[in-house]
Amino acid sequence: MKKINLMILVTSLSLFIGTFAAASGNPDQPPSEAAKGMPGALGTIEFTPDPHREGSTTLWYDTDGVQPGIAGCHYEVDLQGEPTGRSFCESCTPDLLLVESNPGKEELHLHKNDIGHPDTFNCQTWCVGNGHKGGSCKSEDISIPKIENGDKQTSAACSCE
Repeated sequence: MKKINLMILVTSLSLFIGTFAAASGNPDQPPSEAAKGMPGALGTIEFTPDPHREGSTTLWYDTDGVQPGIAGCHYEVDLQGEPTGRSFCESCTPDLLLVESNPGKEELHLHKNDIGHPDTFNCQTWCVGNGHKGGSCKSEDISIPKIENGDKQTSAACSCE
């Protein structure tokens, strides 16, 4: 994507993004548009990458979209569309909920104040809702060529029985 297109996107979208609620480990907002209506979708949480760039609007890509059965990651890009080296992957919470990044596969989007809003899923409910006997959140190593020079990243997905 050309630099000018990214700058227009940043300017346009930043006008429409509202303020964010206080950080929480439990879903505090409804599911994202992409997760709405999916079995096991519990809602979104706030996520702050490390290091946090408070006050900055940052640009991110999601590698897999909202697909609880596929482990994926988010990676940040600069205005030229080049990866910055910052990334975060999907994960399992201590109570085994899946933290699933959004919005869509390879969709460039903004994080106002450098805060994302991933969805959370109950994998047991998601798996049963998709015709399986059951399931749970499982961590796995994946390789994302565009981030960290293709080094393995630890991500997570719903693993169904």
